[in-house]
Amino acid sequence: MFYHVSGTGGHVSHREGHVSHRGGCPGVPSGGPGGVAAFGVPPGASRCLPVTPGAPQISLEHEILLHPRYFGPNLLNTVKQKLFTEVEGTCTGKYGFVIAVTTIDNIGAGVIQPGRGFVLYPVRYKAIVFRPFKGEVVDAVVTQVNKVGLFTEIGPMSCFISRHSIPSEMEFDPNSNPPCYKTVDEDIVIQQDDEIRLKIVGTRVDKNDITLYTYPENWRAFKALIAAQYSGARLRVASAPPHFHFGHTNRSPQFLQKFPLGKVPAFEGDDGFCVFESNAIAYYVSTEELRGSTPEAAAAVLQWVNFADSDVVPPASTWVFPTLGILHYNKQATEVAKEEVRRVLGVLDGHLRTRTFLVGERVSLADISLVCALLWLYKQVLDPAFRGPFGNVNRWFLTCLNQPQFKAVLGEVQLCQRMAQFDAKKFAESQARKEKDPPRKEKEKEKEPPRKEKPPKKEEKRPEPDEDLDECEQVLAAEPKAKDPFAHLPRGGTWGHLGQLGTPGGHLGTPGPFVLDEFKRKYSNEDTLSVALPHFWEHFDREGWSLWYCQYRYPEELSQTFMSCNLITGAVSFILIVLIIQILIQILVLIILILMIFIILILMIFIIQILILLILIPIPVSPHPHPSSPRGAQPDLRMFQRLDKLRKNAFASVALFGSDHDSSISGVWVLRGQELAFTLCPDWQVDYESYTWRKLDPDSAECRTLVTEYFLWEGEFRHVGKPFNQGKIFK
Repeated sequence: MFYHVSGTGGHVSHREGHVSHRGGCPGVPSGGPGGVAAFGVPPGASRCLPVTPGAPQISLEHEILLHPRYFGPNLLNTVKQKLFTEVEGTCTGKYGFVIAVTTIDNIGAGVIQPGRGFVLYPVRYKAIVFRPFKGEVVDAVVTQVNKVGLFTEIGPMSCFISRHSIPSEMEFDPNSNPPCYKTVDEDIVIQQDDEIRLKIVGTRVDKNDITLYTYPENWRAFKALIAAQYSGARLRVASAPPHFHFGHTNRSPQFLQKFPLGKVPAFEGDDGFCVFESNAIAYYVSTEELRGSTPEAAAAVLQWVNFADSDVVPPASTWVFPTLGILHYNKQATEVAKEEVRRVLGVLDGHLRTRTFLVGERVSLADISLVCALLWLYKQVLDPAFRGPFGNVNRWFLTCLNQPQFKAVLGEVQLCQRMAQFDAKKFAESQARKEKDPPRKEKEKEKEPPRKEKPPKKEEKRPEPDEDLDECEQVLAAEPKAKDPFAHLPRGGTWGHLGQLGTPGGHLGTPGPFVLDEFKRKYSNEDTLSVALPHFWEHFDREGWSLWYCQYRYPEELSQTFMSCNLITGAVSFILIVLIIQILIQILVLIILILMIFIILILMIFIIQILILLILIPIPVSPHPHPSSPRGAQPDLRMFQRLDKLRKNAFASVALFGSDHDSSISGVWVLRGQELAFTLCPDWQVDYESYTWRKLDPDSAECRTLVTEYFLWEGEFRHVGKPFNQGKIFK
């Protein structure tokens, strides 16, 4: 029968079922294997660690990490003191418990840790260790007695002896003071502080010096930490400097030698055993009960562990990561992820309808893995409305969270009350951090000397993946970028000289490089005739840019001038739409209430709404603005808003001519390239097909006249045959 051990011990078995009562004198050394002494504890003593003379000393190694503040004449003494503090009383696993350090053989040269300033000193030392072996007889001190068994201490071990391992002739007496186990004739009594002798027929030692490398709040590391809470494995978590600095430590040669992929969480034992991947680490630190005690149970556990990775993590990452600022928001992908999460929760809800846990009647590695995979969903986006239909999943999730082992790692988990949305600020901060900390591969490329061979072909630079993401999450983050419609056109360019403007001595000088924004600023802020137009003709590049004349195809459909003007903008005034809807609602209410006694009151409300409509109808822009007035005050344009991405590569002046029921629309456009730019992007083709387009010759007199008249909004406009009403500028 195995005795389960709390603390640093393993478990001890006692097959013979023999427990002998001894007096209060110290125990007799057992002479167990390896010359390790047994422990005797006198009455009233809590723990005694005497060692027989001549006990063997084991050579061990340990690394001491020192902060620069310890540098000085007492450096070696500091290293020694830290060695005593860090190793004495700990369990190495392979050799057992370190009782005491006897000699320090060597303190190696310190190695400075990159980017931190800490120094690592390798130390070789000898120590006396204790590890109980099979067949060894040891003395233990009883620390607690209850109806389920005895709690004892064997040196540094705390052991529990089950009631079934105590001789059947001994019964528990709860009324005794203190409680005890005793025979009928009370010849043998076992109570607190008594010493008993045990024979060990099997041992298992849990190690202290095992390390889990991770970054803070890593949900993947939670799996191993929760499993360790159940198994009793004592993990040392390295998640912050100086022990671990994410992005630096996991890129160091020492770390990559143990874990070639540089991924975390990563696990390292004191015996040099290393393993990465969170599921493998959780499996390693788990007990047989967590893994599945039968082949069928083990297969079911593995099924749900894989289900969490393949069916839960991908959609959860797509949905949750944008709310944390890790990924950019993609509406279509997020909606698909929501439906996938809803499907997954439905599958789980059906499985848990008649079950408390996923496999069997107690927590397993399946529950641990799936709770960790769902954790951020429940914390960020699964609000009460979304998670409400899945009552069985909610019940199971909360049951797991309330287990002491889960709480020890996760703490108090607050469930989502309001679905989180994409956080642009967090995303910008995350991108800024990545720019400040260039990936290691780029730094290595900078250090490489240039090769004299053929230059490599230029390839588009792919952004380095975020260190916080695994392979699945990096794929989700790789979203295609929108293509520039003008990417096929040459960059830069200068405007060719078009000669004179038809004025005496009108030569404009040598052309210079053109910046479209500079022309737009001059057009908006300075006099059009004397400054903006000369600048335009002087710098215009006929090879890189073109001029186009447009005219609305369906002038017979134009009625009210303000509505015709809205055709240029692409929509009716928002205020007008709102008021018309309000009037229609009031008319409907009036028809219903006309049979009631309040008909007069409703008619008054109707008249008031009509007056509001008449007052708020947009007033047309003054048909003849002063040519030198800034164009920045012109109203915004809905058609032009649809062409917002075209603004850096186009300029236009579009005008409305005539009056109500007799109007037309035409204008002049300056476009980059020699073809109509509207065909380069589907979003730009919404309105342009409603116009006829004619390419202008920049050298012709007609072109100069059209440009001057449309840019100034003044002139005869002979080609139109109607007076100028109002104009719109696209810039």
